[in-house]
Amino acid sequence: MGSEATRRILKVLAGYVVGGWAVRGLGQWLAGVLALPPLFDRLLWGGLVLGLPVALLVAWRYPSIGRHGERGP
Repeated sequence: MGSEATRRILKVLAGYVVGGWAVRGLGQWLAGVLALPPLFDRLLWGGLVLGLPVALLVAWRYPSIGRHGERGP
């Protein structure tokens, strides 16, 4: 794996962590406001955990996604 691919995957990982942190905070707030059951929290965590490998796989497999101004392969 080249350094460009490694940088891309690390950028996706960092973005996913920041986005997941924001989604988690919003989910906690929403659960409090709407008095949602504890199952909501578990489903939210499960979705975030299962989404991480999918996001990394897409970043690794499809390098042209998200590049602006460049043509794909």
